[in-house]
Amino acid sequence: MSVSDNSDFEMNSCDIEDSIVKALSSGPKTPSELLNWVLKETKVNERTYYRHLEKLLKSNAIEESIEHNRDSRSESKYYLKSSPLLAKPEPLVEEVLPSRRYLEIAAWLKKEPDNWPQLDAIRKARIVLNNFGYIVPTIEDSYKDPDRYTFVWSDEACRGQRYGEFVQPRFFKLKDIYRAIVADYSASSSSEAVFVGAFESDVTAEQVVLYENMYRQIEFEHKPVQLKIVEEPFSICVAVCKEVDGGLRVVYVEGKSGKIDKKWVKGVSKQLTAKHRVISTCKDLKEDTKRKVLLKLRIALEKQTLKIPSRYVKLVKELLDYDYHSPSSGYVHAIALAVDLAHRKS
Repeated sequence: MSVSDNSDFEMNSCDIEDSIVKALSSGPKTPSELLNWVLKETKVNERTYYRHLEKLLKSNAIEESIEHNRDSRSESKYYLKSSPLLAKPEPLVEEVLPSRRYLEIAAWLKKEPDNWPQLDAIRKARIVLNNFGYIVPTIEDSYKDPDRYTFVWSDEACRGQRYGEFVQPRFFKLKDIYRAIVADYSASSSSEAVFVGAFESDVTAEQVVLYENMYRQIEFEHKPVQLKIVEEPFSICVAVCKEVDGGLRVVYVEGKSGKIDKKWVKGVSKQLTAKHRVISTCKDLKEDTKRKVLLKLRIALEKQTLKIPSRYVKLVKELLDYDYHSPSSGYVHAIALAVDLAHRKS
């Protein structure tokens, strides 16, 4: 079953369990009353509700009691074991599944624990590091330049012996990308100029997570993901603005299937009142130019002179997963061309 790494916006276990406690704090409820109350408030499915209800029962936070109603019939009810008026309940521990992305962030938190932005993904990764440290990958020097480093996934912690190992090279430092993420922003008078980079890739590439249970994935499959490649053209436009302080900020990201259309790029440039634009394809982009613009992008991220609004999730994901020698969908090349153009035309 394929699952997404973008799980930062899902309701966490504390929300559901808090809702159950909140419902019972006003008095005991029958199973149907409690179920209807919680589902209405949280919008979760019944399976999820029962999983968290069982957890609260096992932790003795709540209890189920059989009573006799006026008709002398048995009736089950749930009670809060300690009244919130008499005692403050202990905080519920949040459960976070060890997704591939959280495990990657956890590896960097272990390597460099300080100076991280206040993002939900970082907070959840800290929980994963505490609870699932035995399957967190290690970070090692890249075995292929110009990639910056590699994630090394091993089943040694799961089995006690190293039966398999999976290595994932990375071009950009994960921490640099997360430090570049800022709140949503639209171009305004604070920006001086806009530059558009457009790129056509001959493939659509996606890092696909095969299983939700990462322990099982590493233990039995010996790798956390597979690279799914669809061989069809894909075009991307990325625009950056030059701000008055000299930094750059991404202000537009648009991708579509098919070969690149110059009229489309021109239309985007006109929409953004861009002063300059550059168009390239995987066939036209020469190796020396590709290397130059990608290294310039990496320096911009390292120096924190590039900002990426949090709503551009796909662009961030492509930057996080990019390695120099594997196929990609072209988002990274498009932003690299835009950043290079902004530097050259400034």
